[in-house]
Amino acid sequence: MEDAPPLAARPDTSALASSATLAQTQAALAETQAQLQALLLENQELQAARQELAASEARLKAAEAVAGIGSYELDLVSGAFHFSEGLYRLFGEVPYSFRPSLEWLDARTNPQDVAAVRHTLDQALADRQPYHYSRRIRRADGQWRFTESHGQVVCNAAGVPIRLEGVVEDKTKEHEAAQELFKAKERLRITLDSTLFVVQAFEAVRDEAGHIVDFTWVFANKAWTEQYGEPVGKRVLEENPGVVTSGLFEKFVQVTQTGVPIDHECYYYHEQFDSWFHQTLVKMGDGFVMHTEDISARKQAEQALQTSRELLRATLDSSPNMVQVFEAVRDAQGEIVDFAWVLNNRVSEESYGDVIGHRLLTHNPGVVEAGIFDTFKQVVETGRPNQQERHYTGEQFDGWFHQSIVKLHDGVATTTVDITERKQAEQELLQNLRLLEQSEQVADLGSWVYELATGELRWSAGMYRLFGLAPGTALQPTIYLDHAVADDRPVAERVVQALTTAPADFEETLRLRVGQQVRTLRLKAVLVRDAAGQPLHLLGVDLDISRVHKLEADNLRLRLRQQQALFEAVQEAQEEERRRIAESLHNGIGQLLYATKLHLDRLPNTPELAPRQEAARLLSEAIRQTRELSHELTPALLEEFGLEATLLSIGRSLNTPTLRWHYHIVIGEEPPLPGLLQLAVYRMAQELAQNVLKHAHATEATLEVEVLASWIVLRVEDNGRGFDPTRTSDGLGLRTLRSRVALLGGEVHVASAPGQGAQCFIRLPLPSPHTPPARA
Repeated sequence: MEDAPPLAARPDTSALASSATLAQTQAALAETQAQLQALLLENQELQAARQELAASEARLKAAEAVAGIGSYELDLVSGAFHFSEGLYRLFGEVPYSFRPSLEWLDARTNPQDVAAVRHTLDQALADRQPYHYSRRIRRADGQWRFTESHGQVVCNAAGVPIRLEGVVEDKTKEHEAAQELFKAKERLRITLDSTLFVVQAFEAVRDEAGHIVDFTWVFANKAWTEQYGEPVGKRVLEENPGVVTSGLFEKFVQVTQTGVPIDHECYYYHEQFDSWFHQTLVKMGDGFVMHTEDISARKQAEQALQTSRELLRATLDSSPNMVQVFEAVRDAQGEIVDFAWVLNNRVSEESYGDVIGHRLLTHNPGVVEAGIFDTFKQVVETGRPNQQERHYTGEQFDGWFHQSIVKLHDGVATTTVDITERKQAEQELLQNLRLLEQSEQVADLGSWVYELATGELRWSAGMYRLFGLAPGTALQPTIYLDHAVADDRPVAERVVQALTTAPADFEETLRLRVGQQVRTLRLKAVLVRDAAGQPLHLLGVDLDISRVHKLEADNLRLRLRQQQALFEAVQEAQEEERRRIAESLHNGIGQLLYATKLHLDRLPNTPELAPRQEAARLLSEAIRQTRELSHELTPALLEEFGLEATLLSIGRSLNTPTLRWHYHIVIGEEPPLPGLLQLAVYRMAQELAQNVLKHAHATEATLEVEVLASWIVLRVEDNGRGFDPTRTSDGLGLRTLRSRVALLGGEVHVASAPGQGAQCFIRLPLPSPHTPPARA
């Protein structure tokens, strides 16, 4: 290349060339500026697009976070998996902290769902169709979530699948809610099917004007379907047209239109029904739900209850005692402040008049001071019955009364018997007994203490005097054995045993030899326990009753006469009372029951003949029992035919298909037994025979009465279940029998063993002179 000439040496023609180059340069610069402007504009658009993309990605992330969703792409060629941030979060993972894979996804999937998901994806790839599946996944924190996936298959131009795209949504809450709803529906269904009552739901059927013309079943529980089949979809008027004539259909319409529930009882005798029902109707949607209970049994029971109430009223009115029922009256704090009358029988009405609903304290304020009001409250609050004898002198009463009180709902029922005459007789008898006891209380006395822990026996000075020993002499419980007479050593052994080996309360009579004398001591001891109930020591007293025994021997005849006179007085009073009660039963209650039966027999025959016959039978039974009770109270047979015939009647009257009586009666005629003795023998035989019938469970029994030279002997024997006399204390009946025999100067011996029957032997002395009957 040749060197260019210097500028000074160049020709003048360069100005034209220079002008052309400048124009080209300016044109090139303008083009460059235009390109630069275009690039700047493109860069601005790119920046805007990037910003929009970033904002879109931010919105997507926010939407995924709020909606609990995520998205994914799976390259079917390379197997590369791409998770969105939302999908990482759905799995509880840090976004983009690892590259997911199908194996990782299967490991985090419930094993029961893996095969189903794979099958869904394989089917979608084969069909080139969108897909949907559910999957249970385990998050990083171990929590299981329920997800749903929606995706599509992306194909290339040749139709070959190249990619899977999808969205995953956390449906755990919806799934749990659906499960809970399903369980709730199942529980409701089980609950309704478990009830014994019928539960049904109905939907209204309306005409073009909107009027209800029928109802269709939409639900019926098991109690209905088991009896009448599945009714869902059926019309009510087609299945049960009787609801129209019975008025039920009108109630169905009323509940559906007003929404006001209906609770009623009805007697329905249409179609397959003939019963009383209790129904509750409640509006539900454009229909109602009906709960039906068959109350036929209850209605029948109510009718029977009404009959029973009438019978109870008649029974109460026939009682000679006052029978009353009171209901508690409470203040705002629930405290009982009074009682109101609820029921009075005829005898009570005669004393009080018509006081039903009135207050007790208004009519009888004296019950507070007498303690009756507090007793009523105690029975109501504790529920424990109470029986007391009271002397009441308030208002219209002045006498002794025996009152039985039992709780009845929030009140009490009472039975009150006027026992004034009996109490007066008892008080007179008690005064006589006290005089007798005071005349016998002359004796020497000593006391002692036996410490169970140390075995130490301590005596008072009186004890040393009783035994003739010097004070301070060493003592042992065996001292009773050292001084006891030979015949009383078993008693002394029991005393020593009660002190040493089996500490317990005891009371014994023991004869001791003190020097040349024999003293009779009455020993009584009480076992003392500590606060925890553990035995501490025995406290005892020994009473010298030697002189009392001598006085008793000297005055035996006098005391027997007094006792017999006392017994005769008591027995005469008892028999007089029995005759009075028997007369009241026969002429009062018996005649009233018989008149009632006559009126009942005159009633015309009705469809209720069976109840009337039952009432007539009950009245006949009441008349019979009243007559028998009257005859038992007053043994007219004894007065008319004598003791032997009366005793024979006991065995005949008590013979039953399961109990057979044998009797051997030898009384004789000359000289006749005293009337009170005959009555006493009859009452004893009657009581013993009744005990056999009630308690012995025997099949054979024997009653023997025989008059000997100086005694009359009564024996009752049975082959029943028996009892252990050493373990069974005397009951009230046996104690009363022993007391009665003792007053007559006789003896009682009872022998029995479990499973070997029982025998009671009584021997009573005869007044002299008396000749026994001749024997064959």
